[in-house]
Amino acid sequence: MPVIPVPSETSATNRREADSNPQSDTSLASESPLQPNLGIGWIDTGSLPILQWEIIYLGNRPVGYTRRSIEIATPNQVEPFGDFKDAKSVTLLCLEAESRIRISRKSSDPIDQTVFLRTLEKLDGELLGIEGNIDTGVVKRKFTGNVRDGALNIQITEDRVVSSNSVPWDPSYRGPFAIEQSLRKSPMEPKEIRVVRYLDPFQMAVTESSLEGLSVGQTVDFEGQFADRLEIENRSTTQGRTSNSLLWTDRNGIVRKSYTAGLDRLSFDCDPVTARYVISKEEFDASSFKDLPLLGSFATLPDAQQGGFRIASELLRHDGSISSKTNQIVERVNEKTWDVQVRSVSEDGGQDTADLPGQDALASTGVIDWKEPTIQRWLSSQIATSDSSANTGSNTQSQRRVLAAKTRAWISKNVGRTELDRTLQTATSTLRNRKGDAMDQAILLTGALRGLSIPARVAIGFRAEPSSIRPTYRLHLWAEYHDSIRWIPIDSFLETDTVPIDRIKITESTMPSLNAYEPILTAIRLTTDMELTARTRKP
Repeated sequence: MPVIPVPSETSATNRREADSNPQSDTSLASESPLQPNLGIGWIDTGSLPILQWEIIYLGNRPVGYTRRSIEIATPNQVEPFGDFKDAKSVTLLCLEAESRIRISRKSSDPIDQTVFLRTLEKLDGELLGIEGNIDTGVVKRKFTGNVRDGALNIQITEDRVVSSNSVPWDPSYRGPFAIEQSLRKSPMEPKEIRVVRYLDPFQMAVTESSLEGLSVGQTVDFEGQFADRLEIENRSTTQGRTSNSLLWTDRNGIVRKSYTAGLDRLSFDCDPVTARYVISKEEFDASSFKDLPLLGSFATLPDAQQGGFRIASELLRHDGSISSKTNQIVERVNEKTWDVQVRSVSEDGGQDTADLPGQDALASTGVIDWKEPTIQRWLSSQIATSDSSANTGSNTQSQRRVLAAKTRAWISKNVGRTELDRTLQTATSTLRNRKGDAMDQAILLTGALRGLSIPARVAIGFRAEPSSIRPTYRLHLWAEYHDSIRWIPIDSFLETDTVPIDRIKITESTMPSLNAYEPILTAIRLTTDMELTARTRKP
């Protein structure tokens, strides 16, 4: 995380001068602030934006991640903090941190804890404004604040109760990212002591952290490799309460590891895919797959080429729009309601040049492991025979359609269908087991098509279940392949190659990495707050 110069720091020079003078008092020296160099920014703006991810452990168990970013502030990011006189003439920075932790409990459901912080600052580290959301799983709190006339004035909303708070603000104080920023601005040395004063957004009070560089030594990183790091002890005091933690920084002052003993919390710098994979898998494992009520008349499948649904959810404000690719037309009704028109895909449709497949639609990665020998042998012996296609590497539109139909038919006949569960199988595992739910079969079908050199991806959404008494919908996955002209939906849970208009897609994914859970969660999260209405339309 980037760094701010903190005026109330004590440098290694202060400490060395105190050590060389027997009459000096090192305790007083540690409180002697440096003069702020307000003319120099704490980071090279040419290196922005910067993004850093951390994986979080409680004990030996991974439970979540933190995403941190810094960028030059845009007008939209400045606006929530009010009108700053020099906002147009001075470069301002926007710093963000988002943390998600899932805590499992033996006696009840797991708790999700989320924290989001954003600050607006000058290049020299002066804090102008702060906003954030904190959800502990029990209490939800939103706050926003500005520094004005020697005070940080904060408005807090907690459980719909609005209150105000004012924190006396000294020019030497900094925002909640002060430690990491200070370390990157001026990397510490062994035996150096530094004091940093900054806002603790959880307690809405000023914290004083005394940092002491201990020694440089080897410590293990996230991948289990040893690296030379400076170990730093952090003794923090907020409103009379003290806590201790350890930090490990590289030679550039970037925090690569941290540990809080009281919480037994350990954080490692890591790549974004791994960080998000941890919390995504935890959420996925805790998901409940059940039928949900479908409103409106949908007693039988409409004998038409198109039909419609209306989706309403508060979560759509944050998730953005529903997919309008392949065979869906989406129209936004208001900030939380969308109309989705689903249409059948015909062979005589025009070419779709706005949604062309990339190399990720042919990749063998994560759960779509089509390069495994088991799948290769199956494709060569059962699917890609001479009567279906002589050259799958340069197959035509008609050949792709023949291969896709043959693959779907084989899976539909030979792979048993199971109820949705919270186990996500690889394509190879589903083929070996000869059974799988809608998620597993969609992954297998997608992998098989890629193994035949046909670009394919997974469609994630819901399937309507018609009934004259109680129509329902439930989570469902199917596949889409590119026939060289357009994307075509295909589903091994059907006995036909034509996918009916009872499937509502929320998103599609090539699942390019190990984290196959995240795109599926896009749809799962909606089920906690979604109303789906059938709106059958005539062609």
